[in-house]
Amino acid sequence: MKLKFITIMLFVLSTLPFASANASGYTETKYPIVLVHGLFGFDTLAGVDYFYGIPHSLTKDGATVYVAQVSATNSSEARGEQLLAQVETLLAATGAEKVNLIGHSHGGPTIRYVASVRPDLVASVTSIGGVNKGSKVADIVRNTVPEGSISEGVAVKLAEGLVTLINLLSGGSDLDQDPLASLAALTTEGSLEFNQYYPEGIPTSACGDGDLLASNGVYYYSWTGSSNFTNLFDPTDGAMVVLGLAFDGPNDGLVDACSTHLGKVIRDDYKMNHLDEINGLLGIHHLFETDPVTLYRQHANRLKLQVYNKEAIMKKVALITLSVVSLVSVGAAYLYQPQSSHLIKAKSQQDTTVDLSSQKDFFEYSLSSLGEQDLEAIKATVNAGELQKNALGISSELFDTYLAYKEALSKLEPFEGGHYHYKN
Repeated sequence: MKLKFITIMLFVLSTLPFASANASGYTETKYPIVLVHGLFGFDTLAGVDYFYGIPHSLTKDGATVYVAQVSATNSSEARGEQLLAQVETLLAATGAEKVNLIGHSHGGPTIRYVASVRPDLVASVTSIGGVNKGSKVADIVRNTVPEGSISEGVAVKLAEGLVTLINLLSGGSDLDQDPLASLAALTTEGSLEFNQYYPEGIPTSACGDGDLLASNGVYYYSWTGSSNFTNLFDPTDGAMVVLGLAFDGPNDGLVDACSTHLGKVIRDDYKMNHLDEINGLLGIHHLFETDPVTLYRQHANRLKLQVYNKEAIMKKVALITLSVVSLVSVGAAYLYQPQSSHLIKAKSQQDTTVDLSSQKDFFEYSLSSLGEQDLEAIKATVNAGELQKNALGISSELFDTYLAYKEALSKLEPFEGGHYHYKN
């Protein structure tokens, strides 16, 4: 009976009128967003985005998005210099003053380099699954393969062969590659040395937050997943499980959760592995976790409001006397009061507004706090928000059915004899 229910729901949900409102502006940041890939990464490979479906989702609701391509393998500094040249070209061509940099994996240190050497060009840095304090996987590889050995030479040749294929399919053949430099950069030793020269946003504690607004005037954020196996139908999950054995604590299969911390940590416990964080392998992710694309949409909205509130405060302060500056500054922080502000939000949603771009976006925004709130709390919050539901034509019954669908999925267990079965 439950399997029949899920089958029916899959059909119903796929045919719902989820068309977004034209130019909702939910993701419309003041400065362009630049997405930066990690190790063995690319912008587009044979027509498939590294950040799968993310640029499209961000641009459809107002964001201007560019996807950079830097060396698939090289040091953080070399990749950073390549990225800096692209940022300078982008700003010259568009007239924009700054960019919002978002980097995944080795893209984290790459964008941090640019913000350190040219903070005047960067509004914000966001590290997703970033290798900010090294990776034990890189440590094991470096310690297992002796420097200058035949096995190292073979490994380098294999890496170069993979990079050649990536470049052939993505058009990045003009970029310098150095597999050993990238390996050194991702080790704990290499990362800590990098942090001495480019320390902005790095937490002073082992697993805490860093400065949201660093001394260079740039805002720093981070988030990550902490799961290895997330979907039975994802063939890459097996590798994530094996690699995850290298760690003692929570990790995404390639990076320890605490190692990813940078600036304001939005969350470090999403049910995602290293590839899920970029909506990898055509968007296959955990059945009972929000769509990774939703996190990028939320963050674009966060960056939008960050600038709005900062400018609102500055304008307000300019119009008043010194005797009331402190009073108005406090009030100005709340100048932007969206129609959804009365909803009780999870910590990771506090500095964003509810996504009303479409019914689907609203559903996924509501469910993005799973792990911080249980389904009953989310259900109560959404059912209390009559304004949001009315704006999108959503009934309580429709959202309740969507939640029932999610609950049914959560009770699925791995195959037995070729079929799913349910927990009793």
